[in-house]
Amino acid sequence: MATQQHGDSQTNDAMKRLWKGVPGKLATLPQKELFRMAALLLDEQGRVDDVIASASTPLFGIERHELFWVALFPYLRDCGYRLRARYAPGWRYTGSVVEGAWPRNIRDGFQGSPVERDEYARDPNSQPLSIFAFRTIHAICEATNEDVVIKVLCSEKGRIGSKELEILRFLNEEHRRSHPHNHCVPVSAFLDFPATDVDIPSSEFSFVVMPALQDVKFGLRDCLTRAFALNLFQQAVEGVAYLHSLGIVHRDISQGNVMTTTGGPPHKLYLIDFGLARRVNPVSPQAHWIGGRWTPPEINSKEFRPSYDPYKVDVYNVARLFSFLLHSRNDGFKALAARMEEADPEKRCAADEALQACRQLMRSLPPWQAYRFSPHLHFIGLKDVRRALTRYVPEVYRYRKCRIA
Repeated sequence: MATQQHGDSQTNDAMKRLWKGVPGKLATLPQKELFRMAALLLDEQGRVDDVIASASTPLFGIERHELFWVALFPYLRDCGYRLRARYAPGWRYTGSVVEGAWPRNIRDGFQGSPVERDEYARDPNSQPLSIFAFRTIHAICEATNEDVVIKVLCSEKGRIGSKELEILRFLNEEHRRSHPHNHCVPVSAFLDFPATDVDIPSSEFSFVVMPALQDVKFGLRDCLTRAFALNLFQQAVEGVAYLHSLGIVHRDISQGNVMTTTGGPPHKLYLIDFGLARRVNPVSPQAHWIGGRWTPPEINSKEFRPSYDPYKVDVYNVARLFSFLLHSRNDGFKALAARMEEADPEKRCAADEALQACRQLMRSLPPWQAYRFSPHLHFIGLKDVRRALTRYVPEVYRYRKCRIA
């Protein structure tokens, strides 16, 4: 008993020292939970003093919401995944003092002042992890030398997001993974939480390894021709229709959760972030609203957890996203998007109906429309026009070769 009390006291002391010695914000309970786990692991590894030293630089030091990945660096390295040197034992920011940087209480890894962005470009290890993406981190797979993203998941019963691991495993089983309509993000590895002697419910936490992707808006920027841009819309509808055929609803389709591969076109589109996803009986498709980035028109914000049809909301969100990003003047696309965005969910088409209409639209697209520049493109001067023209002919050739329909 005395030994256990001594261990608890030592752990609490480590948490207090890290809280005092490492700057940053912890805005949510999950962030605070990962901070506690990091403190326990770092104390077990004997790295508390080292981490406080790496956070002590006036700018670009380690921040509180990054400590979880600092603590997991040795384990992930042993699993074959290399995080940035920023999270390695003994790392220190050694760059010069930067004038004009934003205060740490408003700075985030997704943004920064111009001088900070210049420093991030010069030294990528100076860039902190975004506080909005604290559950995920980029890494290099040692076996393939490819960029990957590692995400921590919690399967504790009753918690929001507790079904994500189960759904990702289900969708990545071989006979489903190889289905051409499966646009769920592929998972290359499922990792258990490392075994430890400290008080961590490790059985409830695990990791998934996924490819590094780009936001769909960047994929659209790569598409010069209208056909390839519309094909991304078709893939999104296809992916949602496949999920619905399996009795799964995503419930959070929005910009940031629809991604594409790099190096296109053509691009492969994937749906990510299944934290709100669940299985819903398609015969009586009712669920309670628990949030999401976009609120559909049928949700009454004055009601507590109102009931709604999540299948129809998935369809609405796909159309809303691409209507915003694509700016297509094609009459067929506008008519289909209008059916998918009906304010009355009873009048809204289902995902499989939208997919059939989308395929018909792609088949009926005449070459003179397919080869036109996508309407979302913006040219600023002759330099942009010249760059587009040098890419235009190869893209038309790829379109004709792929026979997108």
